[in-house]
Amino acid sequence: MIIKDQRDKVPGSIIAKGLEGKVDYIDCFGILAGNAGHSIDYLTAMVFTSFYRFWWMKALFKLRNILVSPFGLKTDEPPGLKKIDPSMHYNIGDMAVFFNVLSRNDREIIMDGDDSHLYFRVSLLLYDDPSLKDRVLCLTTLVQFHNTLGRIYFTIIKPFHRIIMKRLLRSLPGRLSD
Repeated sequence: MIIKDQRDKVPGSIIAKGLEGKVDYIDCFGILAGNAGHSIDYLTAMVFTSFYRFWWMKALFKLRNILVSPFGLKTDEPPGLKKIDPSMHYNIGDMAVFFNVLSRNDREIIMDGDDSHLYFRVSLLLYDDPSLKDRVLCLTTLVQFHNTLGRIYFTIIKPFHRIIMKRLLRSLPGRLSD
């Protein structure tokens, strides 16, 4: 079950720490993460490797790369899928599947990416919610546009971004029980 809008949890997050300038877009979706004691590192890997399970996500990524390459935007291919070790740990500067780890603590991993058109941060934050008697995993995206190309680009991809982020989270419970 996706917990719709979790933007009120962002202030408890360190995602905006050290960020300068206006935030042009922010979203935050959450899902019940269970009480199995999985680390934030393991959950991060499980969420972002879910990408490989959906042919349509891979197809959209390839189409995106074809469409943006004439504009000089980054067109990196996703890294190959590796077996995920539950005891894994991401350090600052490591690549967490797709993204560079910018900052972290025991309950949150913040990753970022910068290109000529925009800068973004992605956070996975794990917190206890007493009202739900469960842990919640929040996936937050924060975007700053560098220029008009960034605004146009994000306007086009935003609906897909929201669908993909929700789908990645929705796939987590099934993957944790595999």
